[in-house]
Amino acid sequence: MISLPHRTLFVHVPKCAGQSVEAAFCAGLGLDWGKHRHLLGCMQRPQSWPKTFPERLAHLTAHEYVALNFCPREMFESFYKFAIVRDPIERVVSAWRYLGGKMAFDAFVAERLPVLVAEQNYFFRSQKVFLCEPGTDRLLVDHVVPFSRLAAEWSEVQQRAGVSAPLGHRNRSKDSLPKPAVTTEDRSRIDAVYAEDYALFDVF
Repeated sequence: MISLPHRTLFVHVPKCAGQSVEAAFCAGLGLDWGKHRHLLGCMQRPQSWPKTFPERLAHLTAHEYVALNFCPREMFESFYKFAIVRDPIERVVSAWRYLGGKMAFDAFVAERLPVLVAEQNYFFRSQKVFLCEPGTDRLLVDHVVPFSRLAAEWSEVQQRAGVSAPLGHRNRSKDSLPKPAVTTEDRSRIDAVYAEDYALFDVF
């Protein structure tokens, strides 16, 4: 998401409260979410664009904003840039619920998750891929907010971005689908898949 009035760029890691953040920025500008969300760079990928682009532009990596010419480097360097990161286990659980839980959770983690990550499916990319210079540990954002501290740190985002709206809660995982029991084996598999996130972000 790029908000020119706020001179802010938000890197939306999937299943990390991104729609709630985007809705707050829309509200801060007096814009209706349904009609004006596209003004914040959240529209669906046009059919004519390369298939390598994410399905929705809301999920560009920090590197892609400049590399794919969505944002001039000078603007990228001067804007306030932030992102939210989440414990990979919680993120996988949330994604599984959001997708409808069509496979048993342990089967999803054992069989499907490694394939999705290997395919660089944007929904399951590591958080390091979203936020770092490719091939390095160098963060490209100014502010990394832990999901667990989002409510407490939202005031800092408001101050730095100049957004007045409070943070709501959009795009909840399907409430009717119970949270799965995460076994020790599930945790070990998720830890292995997202080892680089656990090594880089000391906030989980």
